[in-house]
Amino acid sequence: VATCVALADAGVAALRFAYRDHQPPRMTLETALADTAGAVRLLKAHPDVPDRLALVGFSFGGTVAAIAAGRDSRVKAAVLAAAPAMAGAKFTAWTNDGKWKPVAELSRTRARVLLIWGSRDTEVSVENAERYRAVLTQARVTNRFVTIEGGDHDFNPAAAREQMAATVSEWVRESFVGAPGD
Repeated sequence: VATCVALADAGVAALRFAYRDHQPPRMTLETALADTAGAVRLLKAHPDVPDRLALVGFSFGGTVAAIAAGRDSRVKAAVLAAAPAMAGAKFTAWTNDGKWKPVAELSRTRARVLLIWGSRDTEVSVENAERYRAVLTQARVTNRFVTIEGGDHDFNPAAAREQMAATVSEWVRESFVGAPGD
C-alpha cells in the first residue's frame, strides 16, 4: 500500500491487485502471469492512462513482473523488489515444472529495471539481484540496484518501507520524464 500511495502522491496512476488463489497448488506462475496480463489490459483500456506502463512486484510478484516485462514490450519500466531469480524451497510449488526462467525472460526486455532489496532479507538473497543485474547489464538494459538498509524481505521496519516506497516512486517518475503525456 505504501508504494501505491507514494506513486499516487507523485502523480502516477497505480493499480494494486492480488493474485487469485494466492497459494499453490491453485496458484501457479501461469495464473499469476494471466492475472498480471489482465491488470495490464484494464489499465490500457482506461482513457486517462498514458502509453507508459511500469510493473512493480514484490517477492514472487517481482518474479512475475520480470517475466511479464520480458514478454510485453508495452512495459517501459519494471521494479523487482526482493524478487526470486531462482526457485528456492519456498517457491518450488509455483514453478510450473521447470518453466521458472525469470532471468532469461527479463533478458528480452527494453524496460528500465530497478532492483531493490532489504539489507536484512533472509528469504531471497541478494544473489538473486546479482543474477538479474548481470543479464540486464549484458543486454545493455538500463538498471539500478538499491539496498534499503535495515529492511527485511517485507521492507520492515516502517522506516525501511517508507524509504523503499519513495525510491520506487522516484524511479518510476524518472523513467517517464520527458515521455509523451507528461
